[in-house]
Amino acid sequence: MEFTIADSGEILKVEMSDRITTIIVEKQDAENGEALQGAVLTIVDKETGKTVETWKSTKEPHEIKGLEVGKSYILKEISAPSHYEKAGDIEFKVEEDMQVQHLVMKDKRTPITVVQTGDETKVMPLLAIVLGAGIAVLVLYRKSKKQ
Repeated sequence: MEFTIADSGEILKVEMSDRITTIIVEKQDAENGEALQGAVLTIVDKETGKTVETWKSTKEPHEIKGLEVGKSYILKEISAPSHYEKAGDIEFKVEEDMQVQHLVMKDKRTPITVVQTGDETKVMPLLAIVLGAGIAVLVLYRKSKKQ
């Protein structure tokens, strides 16, 4: 904070106050932007590798207060919600402007895999053959009974 002292002899009062840094983290579906719950996320100090905070995502954004200004951190996803892939890490630096910083981490849905068994047998023709054979056996049985 800059200030100038005047030659007038007037008493100047200068006030400084520190605001606590605030980071808002949101976990979203990459396709529709809806909030995702159930992801385990962590903030790691880039320099030291130490974990600063770990939490499980909810429908509401997560607020982190008091990170050091000018320092770099990494937002990591430890585990993704069911049916989602883990997102890549997000590196960020806490800005000096003291504005609330927003981080959005998005997960893509896990692709659905259809397993081909190689069996493309048509059921109806087989059923017709089995039914026909059953009728033939029944007819032969009745003829042999009559004789």
